[in-house]
Amino acid sequence: MKSTGQRARTALSHLGRSRTANSGHLCEMARRSQGRVLVSALLALASLSGTGCIVADPPDYGPAQRSPIFLYNPFPNPYSLQVMSRTATGSPSPSPTVRFSVTVRSEDAGEQIVALCYFDYKHAGSSYIFPKVLPALTLEDERQIAFDITPNRDLEPGCHTITFLVMHYSSWNQDTFTFQGPPEDLAQQTWFASVDDGPDGTVKVKDCPLSTAEQ
Repeated sequence: MKSTGQRARTALSHLGRSRTANSGHLCEMARRSQGRVLVSALLALASLSGTGCIVADPPDYGPAQRSPIFLYNPFPNPYSLQVMSRTATGSPSPSPTVRFSVTVRSEDAGEQIVALCYFDYKHAGSSYIFPKVLPALTLEDERQIAFDITPNRDLEPGCHTITFLVMHYSSWNQDTFTFQGPPEDLAQQTWFASVDDGPDGTVKVKDCPLSTAEQ
């Protein structure tokens, strides 16, 4: 056979070169792919650092502002006439005491509140129980204001109004024990009470004084 001077090629030797060439091509593709992944990761991190990782300072609302005073959950039921009895002088049975109360919420901005209990408020013969001064709280805080009323001590026979006045301290006139502030700073709750001298006493609702509010 005549020699051509060229090396014979076999399927195996051709396959080896093909694999070598393909491996190089795959490595180049891998390097390019890694580069694209790295760029994408860097862009994602840059996006997060620009928007997701900065925590804004909380807004400054300034000092707390005083709110109106809110009264609710009055007890006993203010829509029912409260029947109360006195006992005779010298009776061994004491006159029963009845507790009147309301729940209160207010933003006080550091100012105390004052609560008064008036009998027949703004009517002739009006009287009151010595006021209570309560510490300043916030609108989230709930508190109870209660006065214990004993008919023999506090009320004459007949029909009466029992009125709670609740206000901030600066709205209270300590000389006259009356309200002197802006109308929105006063909260009121009124009950009607029938006071008799025993089980035989009779008091009619028409005999009750009218409930009186601040003007």
